[in-house]
Amino acid sequence: MTDRALRILVVSNIYPPVVRGGYEVECRSAVEVLREEHEVVVLTSDLESEGIAPMVGVRRELPWVGPRKRDSLRAPGLAVRGARVIERVLDEVRPDLVYVWNGARIPQAVLRILDRHDVPRAYRVCEHWFGELYRSDQFMRHLYPGDRGVRALWARWARLVNRRPDLRLKFTPPAPVAISWNSEFMRSRTTVPPTFTPVLEEMSYPVTPQVGRFAALERRPLPDPTIAFVGRLTWEKGPEIAYRALAALDRDHGVRARLVLAGDVDDEARASLARLAGDLGIADRVELRGRLDRDGLGELLQGAHALVAPAMWEEPAPMVALEAAVARVPVVASRVGGIPELLHDGEHALLFPMGDVDACATALAETLQQPEAAAARAERAFARARQFTFERYAQETREFVAHTMEAFAEKAPRS
Repeated sequence: MTDRALRILVVSNIYPPVVRGGYEVECRSAVEVLREEHEVVVLTSDLESEGIAPMVGVRRELPWVGPRKRDSLRAPGLAVRGARVIERVLDEVRPDLVYVWNGARIPQAVLRILDRHDVPRAYRVCEHWFGELYRSDQFMRHLYPGDRGVRALWARWARLVNRRPDLRLKFTPPAPVAISWNSEFMRSRTTVPPTFTPVLEEMSYPVTPQVGRFAALERRPLPDPTIAFVGRLTWEKGPEIAYRALAALDRDHGVRARLVLAGDVDDEARASLARLAGDLGIADRVELRGRLDRDGLGELLQGAHALVAPAMWEEPAPMVALEAAVARVPVVASRVGGIPELLHDGEHALLFPMGDVDACATALAETLQQPEAAAARAERAFARARQFTFERYAQETREFVAHTMEAFAEKAPRS
């Protein structure tokens, strides 16, 4: 632990009550832990900030950079605006430590400007954006050579904008940073950007207080076989795989089950899934409940016979896997990313190749048709998940901050 209270500036693209996934939920948990000993100010984007009541220690001032073409055209101006915001906030807060969480969809000029300041900087890396830092930014990527055609003309304009005194961004020299990875998978698969020189690297699995609360749930499986899906209903989370596996479960294994999906869904995805359910003949056996609060999610897990997590991307360390495990729900999931690291195939869960509908359906059939074996796996998964307590996570968070301050004081590599 540090021997004094610190002023910590946390920078992240989204912060609750604005939520897109586990990253920002974990960020809030870490902030609450650090506030027990330190003064913490959160600087986040203005996404959906209208109507949100002011929160002490939370500043929603950074511009949000969307994925559309018109956002690309606005990116130079947003970089300038972001630069002004971060300089002002640094001057007002005067932090002893800047702790960056998610730098996607905010002007990444903000992050490079941080490197100009003689203040320790740490990064919590829970997704793949870190390895693509600056190269994925809609403004800064044009400061690298190599653009051709119309993009070359736009790059000339970007470089002219970059000559402004409030920018003048360069990619050298590399800056010292401390890095906290959320899984060994993330650590092994993500290249540290050449703009950084790590002075400290640690790993801590993501856990929120909700994981511990689910351990107290009493199993109350519903009369009809019920499969839970928890997460945003976007392509990368695999809801279409879950739909197709539900149909294959009936067609190939003679098991008629229900699929209940809990998570944000936009109108386009809802309509697309409705069409798919109709085509597959499962419309009467799927239910979209939207995002559930803790009690609603707990009730869903209590009654589910299985949880399916058919990710279509390299999920670094999905918290839903641990939440289901501590709730003793048998897990069927894609063998991707950090999932096999959290729950071992065959011992704690049944894993299948990404996108393989038939393998997903077979794993679900085994889970539903062999309840005693599934329950035994769930008990082993429960014991495994109980190793990842929130108390442990909180301790690791405090220690990472202390180690970061020590590493910057020493300015020597540490791992």
